Parts: sequence; structure tokens; C-alpha cells
Amino acid sequence: MIDAVEQIRKKGLSRRETFIEEIAYQFDFFIEHGYYISRDHNELPPANSDKIGSVIHQLQLNMFRYYQDILLRQYGDSIAEWKRDATAVFNGLIREYTFHVLFGFKPLIQKELAVFIAERMDDLVLGLEKRDPRPLLTDELMKEYSMIDLEALTHTQEIRRTALMDTIESIIPDMSTANSRKNDLSEVTAMLREEFSAERPRPFLIQALLKDLSSENELTFYTDQLLQLIREGN
Repeated sequence: MIDAVEQIRKKGLSRRETFIEEIAYQFDFFIEHGYYISRDHNELPPANSDKIGSVIHQLQLNMFRYYQDILLRQYGDSIAEWKRDATAVFNGLIREYTFHVLFGFKPLIQKELAVFIAERMDDLVLGLEKRDPRPLLTDELMKEYSMIDLEALTHTQEIRRTALMDTIESIIPDMSTANSRKNDLSEVTAMLREEFSAERPRPFLIQALLKDLSSENELTFYTDQLLQLIREGN
């Protein structure tokens, strides 16, 4: 997702066009990875469910922060006081319509849907400015979304990385590919885990191993998250 978003931002579009493009991309992302996100929630391997649960929670935090950033870039100070409430509404719209597209098989055109959501957010912001309500999701309530403890973050990153590796290993045996390829993927995963734990990890080797794993659609969502962790650690 990160690379795709960066590409959108490099297009030189207007702020409004970038806003709509980023919304539209959310549906591309969830349509491509929807099954595997569903698997995260509903088919957690019992031995790893706690670890994977922590990964999902961190992904939710990251997604919320990302959506908040989208809105702040679009609306600026006019939404600052209600940024988290607006983000909750924005998140809800994307999730609900994603459900109808992905699982309800509704033939909605993504660009039209993105424009519709953007316009509804315009309406929300105008309403907030007009009525000036008290924010519900205050800084005090949303501390975990804004406060970053670097030491805790490092520990969390290690947990997330381990859980992602465990998840990849649990998926490989059920993949619809030849057994020889499954064996190769298992070996690549073992090499990657070993390289991550090395005293001096070799970035070029990690990138090569992740590239091999990410060539399998079933694993792309998880390798993307591992790449994000690497970027966060740099």
C-alpha cells in the first residue's frame, strides 16, 4: 500500500484529485487482499492468535493514522478539532462500502464511490464548522493513536514481525501451488527469519527473499507489512 500511495502523491495532481485517488485506491487494496484480511480475523491459527491479534491491532492503528493524515491534508485546520471523529466516520464509510463491494458483490464503480465519499466528507466538515459540536474522540481517549513510545514501538515491531512470519508459514501449506514451490517458499521463509535475527542483517538479502515471497498473491499482504516494518525501523 505504501508504494502505491507514494505513486499517487507523485502524480502532481491537485489536492482534491489526490484525495479522491487515495480513497479509490483503498477499494483496490481491499479487493485484492480482502480474503486474506478476512482470514486474519476469522481463521487465526490457534497457536499464533495472540501474536496475530497484536498485528491486526497495530494495522488498525496504522490505518486510522493514515486516514487521519489523508483528511488533514485535504481539510487542514478546519478539521483539526474533530480530526479523530472525522477519521472514524471516514474509516466507517470505506469499510462499509468495501463490505458491499467485496462480499455483497454490489457493482459499484470505484471512482464514483470515491467521489461520493469525498463529497460526504465535505458535508461532514461543513456541518462540524456550522454546528461546532464537542469532539467525542478526544486526545485523552485516543492516547494510543497519538503517543509513541520508541522503546515500546521497537518491542511491538518485533512482535509484529514474528507474528507476520508465523502467519506466512501457516499459509504456505494451504496454498494452491506445487509442493516443490511450497518447499521453496518454506525454505525462503526460514532464511528470512534467520536473517532478521542475525546480528548484522543483510538488507539486500532480506529484500531478495521478500521479493520472492511477495510474488505469491496469497503472501503479498504480509510481505508488504514486513516491508513497512523495515521502513519504520530505518
